Amino acid sequence: MTAPSAAERIAADRAAAQRKGRRGSDLPERPKSAALGALRRLVPYLLPYRGQIALAAVALVVAAGTVLALGQGVRALVDRGFGAGDAALLDRALLVLIGVTALLTVASFGRFFLVSWIGERVIADLRRDVYDRVIRLSPGFFETA
Repeated sequence: MTAPSAAERIAADRAAAQRKGRRGSDLPERPKSAALGALRRLVPYLLPYRGQIALAAVALVVAAGTVLALGQGVRALVDRGFGAGDAALLDRALLVLIGVTALLTVASFGRFFLVSWIGERVIADLRRDVYDRVIRLSPGFFETA
């Protein structure tokens, strides 16, 4: 008798867990795949959108920086504003936090919009190329396939 494969072991674990009434989060994860080589074939489809990818990366960095700035701003607000009881500092801190939050909002929107737009464009280009390939196939291909 041969040893069960990883997929068979996972299926057996899941079935046993379901019989015991365990939730899906308690189940073992499938083996991680390290084969990212297939994604390299998408690079030609991403190249026309280099500018948008760069803008999305900038928006990501700005959003991450503003999240870090929010934490530091709240820390400074608590340490200096509330500790010293300085009302003017509290007012300025509130305005700065509102500004940082607005910047975070704009950066997050920009990142989400650009990544979604790039994904849609890449998929549209990929579909176009597949369609062009299928249209150029000989009729004999469709008779045997």
